[in-house]
Amino acid sequence: MIPRLVLILLLVGSAVSGWTQTPKPIRLRTETLLPPARGKVAPAAMPSDPDPASSGLFLVQFRSTPNPETRDRLSRLGVSLLQYVPEDAFLARLISVPVATLRRDPEVVAVSDYLPRHRVDPRLLQEFEANPIGTRPAQVLVLNGAPVEDRALIARHLRNARARSVLEMGAVHHGWVDAAGLQVLSRSGSVLWIEPAPRMRLVDQVATEIVAGESRGNEGLAALHELGFDGRGVTVAVADSGIDSGDADLIHPDLEGRVEALFAYDNLPDGSDEHSHGTHCAGIVLGNGATGEKDDGGKRYGLGVAPGSRLG
Repeated sequence: MIPRLVLILLLVGSAVSGWTQTPKPIRLRTETLLPPARGKVAPAAMPSDPDPASSGLFLVQFRSTPNPETRDRLSRLGVSLLQYVPEDAFLARLISVPVATLRRDPEVVAVSDYLPRHRVDPRLLQEFEANPIGTRPAQVLVLNGAPVEDRALIARHLRNARARSVLEMGAVHHGWVDAAGLQVLSRSGSVLWIEPAPRMRLVDQVATEIVAGESRGNEGLAALHELGFDGRGVTVAVADSGIDSGDADLIHPDLEGRVEALFAYDNLPDGSDEHSHGTHCAGIVLGNGATGEKDDGGKRYGLGVAPGSRLG
C-alpha cells in the first residue's frame, strides 16, 4: 500500500511534468495578444497526414528567455529568431518548418502568425482611412536575404524606393505607397514593419538657437552670437566625408572665405564630399546663413553654432 504522503507527491510530480503556464501577453506595437494557456502536450503519435512545413514570419513565445541550447535546436529546425517582443516572445522567420513540431518543443508556449495588421503602423492606416486617394511617404523594414520575388514585389509597390539604412535584421527602404500597395506589402513574407516616413525640414537657425539661445532682435543670430561668442579667432577641424566641391575657391556661400585647408586621406584625389555628410556637419558648426534663405517662420537656413570660425 502506498503511503498517503508519497501518493500526494506522485500526483504533484505528475501535475508538474504536464505543466500549464499562465498565458503571457505578446506586446506588439499595434496590439497586445494573449495566446491560450498551454497544457501538457502528449507525445506525438504517427499522424495520418504529414505535418506540413511552413515558411514565413511567425510570433514564437517561450516559457522564458531561450538559452543558447534552445536557440541552436530551433536553428537546426529552420527557425531564426529576429527580434525580441515582450513578453518572452520573438518575431521569427521559419523556413520549411513543421509548425506542429515547433509547438511541441518543450520551451515553446505558443506559435502564431505574424499577420498583416501586426506590421503596419496605425498612423499610416489612419491616413489612408481619412483619404484613400494618392500615395504617402513610407518606410519599410525588409528582411535581410529576402527572396528575389519578394524584392521585386517591394520594388513594384514602394515607388521611388531607396535604401536608407541597414540594420541587423533588415534594411529600411524609403518610398511612396498607395492604399492597394500597402495591403500587398503588409502580406509579404519579407516585410517586417511599415510606418510613415518622416517629413524632413531644414531648421538650422532653430537648431542653433536651442544650443546658443534665441536671438533678442538681431536677425540671423543666436543669443551667444550677440554677446560676441561666435567663434571668431577659432579654427575648427571637421574630419568627415569631405566638404562641398573640395575646392576652397568654389565653396558653399555659407562657408565661403573661411576654409583654411583641405586634407584628403587614403589616396583620395581631393576633399570633395560625395555623401554630403561632411558638408552638413561643417554647416552645423560654422555656417553663417549667407544665402539669406529663410523658412516659413523667418528663421535663416544655414546658420551654425559658430558662424565666425574658420574651417580645416
